[in-house]
Amino acid sequence: MGRFKPGDKLPTERDLVEQFQASRVAIREALRTLENSGFIVTRQGANGGAYVTDLSFEFLGNAFVDLFLADKFPFLNSIVSDLSST
Repeated sequence: MGRFKPGDKLPTERDLVEQFQASRVAIREALRTLENSGFIVTRQGANGGAYVTDLSFEFLGNAFVDLFLADKFPFLNSIVSDLSST
C-alpha cells in the first residue's frame, strides 16, 4: 500500500485481492464505490484500469458532509451535540 497521486493507476484487481485478502466481488464493489464517489475513474482497453482523480478540497469537504449526513460517523453526532449544548 502507499499513497497515490492524481493520475496514478491503481493495482490490478488480482493484486488488490491478494493485498487485502478479499474476494474479487468485494474489490469490485469497493472500486465501484470509489468511482461513484469521484475518487477514481476506470478506463477500458489496452491502457485500462482504475486511475486516481484530481480532487479539490471542496469536493472532499462535500464528500465528508455527505458521509456525516448519512450518519457514517456516529461519533461526530455526539461531538456536535456536546458542542451545541454548551
